[in-house]
Amino acid sequence: MPAAKVDYGNEYVIVGETPVNTSFTVTTQNDWVVFPCAGVFHLEGVTVYDGGFEKSTYTHPTLTVNNVAGYDSSATSIAYDGATANTRKGAGYLVVNDATGEIMYVEKDSAPTSTSGTLTVKRGALGTEPAAITDNDVLYILCTVVATSSNTGTHFVRYHKLPEDPKVLFY
Repeated sequence: MPAAKVDYGNEYVIVGETPVNTSFTVTTQNDWVVFPCAGVFHLEGVTVYDGGFEKSTYTHPTLTVNNVAGYDSSATSIAYDGATANTRKGAGYLVVNDATGEIMYVEKDSAPTSTSGTLTVKRGALGTEPAAITDNDVLYILCTVVATSSNTGTHFVRYHKLPEDPKVLFY
């Protein structure tokens, strides 16, 4: 039997991967949600609130590399600061370097409840190329989204999970 073909909008055609549907309640603008997977992409949703509904908008939270000397493409211990506390899991999630496009799999976050710490990572995850990292590079946390919609209420969303195995050639 052939794999199911899911056409999710005009941008992605995914074979064999079913989108996940879920809901959550946002009580203040810029609340965040940590998903139970390594990362999410192509997230779409609707916010239902007193008086109506609107298309939900989201962004991924960030952390900032904290090492004046930077790191070469083989470094696996990355210091960070500038994060929002509690927006990450302790391990098992993906980050993407905004400057290089490299995706890294976080094996351990030394301080997920703090604003600074150290990540232990596998470099070049999902088929991306390991690259040098410079001080103050921004890393997007792919397992978490920040709800930036103007209204609070219940969000009904659909998303795709990124692979849990960093060796998968996704890109």
